[in-house]
Amino acid sequence: MLRLLSAGASSAILLALGDGPLRTKELTERIAGYAPRSVYRYSFKLADLGLVDREEEQGVPSKVVHSLSDPEGRDAQEIFDTLPKGVSTPELKIPMREGEHYRFIEQFRARAEFSGARLTTIDGVRADWPDGWGLVRASNTTPVLVLRFDADNSQALKRVQDVFRAQLMKMDSSLPLPF
Repeated sequence: MLRLLSAGASSAILLALGDGPLRTKELTERIAGYAPRSVYRYSFKLADLGLVDREEEQGVPSKVVHSLSDPEGRDAQEIFDTLPKGVSTPELKIPMREGEHYRFIEQFRARAEFSGARLTTIDGVRADWPDGWGLVRASNTTPVLVLRFDADNSQALKRVQDVFRAQLMKMDSSLPLPF
């Protein structure tokens, strides 16, 4: 199901229907960039999963009205209100001299310690904890380190940032940290 939700027009359809029911033509216009055929195909797949209702209106030509589906009868906002509300930062940047950011990340990857975190070092260093994560990587387009943080709540976000701050400052105490 997650693969379908991240594929094609699926997420765009769900977001568009968050504002209320739409006919196929209105839905296609609302999510520009997708061919009507794709919208039609993905709306059927979402209906098969029970996420979207498709109600056909009689007439010539017949019209199909799409709406978000919920077996409990809640409207879209009530459904969205039940989703977890995390906190995150925008992309944060630390300027460096040309090429220095690549060397820094290589050294950081080798030396940084993130107790209790699952580490991913494919593109920089990402540390995942059950309640949040942090990432630092070298930009491919400009000489900067790029950082992002995300957590379940502000306390967890602060803790993740504090861990990254300590590890970054251990590498270079003169870094102008933007957090």
